[in-house]
Amino acid sequence: MGGPWRDRGYDPRSWRPPSPRVEAAAPFDGSHSTRDHLTAVVIGYIASVLTSIVIMLTFLRNGW
Repeated sequence: MGGPWRDRGYDPRSWRPPSPRVEAAAPFDGSHSTRDHLTAVVIGYIASVLTSIVIMLTFLRNGW
C-alpha cells in the first residue's frame, strides 16, 4: 500500500476492525421494553394483510 496510507502509518497486516461500543443500559423502569416493539410490529403486519385483502376483494367485486 502506498500514498496517503503509507504516510499515515497504515499496516494492513496488523489492522483490526474497531470493537463494538457498549452503551450503558438505562435502568429498567418497565415503561419501555422489547415486547412493546414486537406488539407494534405484529399489529402493523395484521393491518397490512387486512388492507391487502380488502383491496383485492374490492378489485374482484369491480370486475378486475
